Amino acid sequence: MVERVRAMMTAEETRDKPLEGFAKDLKISYSTFRRTFREHTGMSPHQYRLHLKVSSARELLRSTTLTVKEISYRCGFEDEQYFCRIFKRQTGNTPGQFRGR
Repeated sequence: MVERVRAMMTAEETRDKPLEGFAKDLKISYSTFRRTFREHTGMSPHQYRLHLKVSSARELLRSTTLTVKEISYRCGFEDEQYFCRIFKRQTGNTPGQFRGR
């Protein structure tokens, strides 16, 4: 179940799907979904989704000259400042510092 959800979360067409929708698709409660997901991955579904978004942002920072704002929107963040906070929390660097290394 968890591997299937991880694959669905990675897919472009479900990137912004509400997390509750995955539980509904599996016909389980959201609390059961969250608990099971955390037991198998070590992180909540929300944390995992943020991890995927930051991983995508890291790749774009390495391989493009897009602005941080453009990258944040492409990776599904609606607020650039929030993106920068999450990025720094996960990588230890701001997006600008990461790109400069």
